[in-house]
Amino acid sequence: MESVKALGDISANELLKAVQQPSSEPYWKLRYKGAFHDIFFLTIYDKLEGLIGIMNDLANEAGYPASDMGVISNRWSRAPVVIVSLTCFTILKIPAR
Repeated sequence: MESVKALGDISANELLKAVQQPSSEPYWKLRYKGAFHDIFFLTIYDKLEGLIGIMNDLANEAGYPASDMGVISNRWSRAPVVIVSLTCFTILKIPAR
């Protein structure tokens, strides 16, 4: 294996820029507050509603508004397991220099 500085007519820098920012539009999750954190996990479908309630309660207890969280779950057919993405939207804070 050898490293190269181009892939065909595309320079390594052009490829890196395309990978780092595939669209001129900001990623849709950034639009709401400027930043986000995702938590991915697997669970049993029948337990999902209870887990969402627990997450909302814990967020509120920690002073984080549950209204700033979003949940996406994917279930295939009648499978008992779901993949869950819990997104916590946050305000992007850039540290002072």
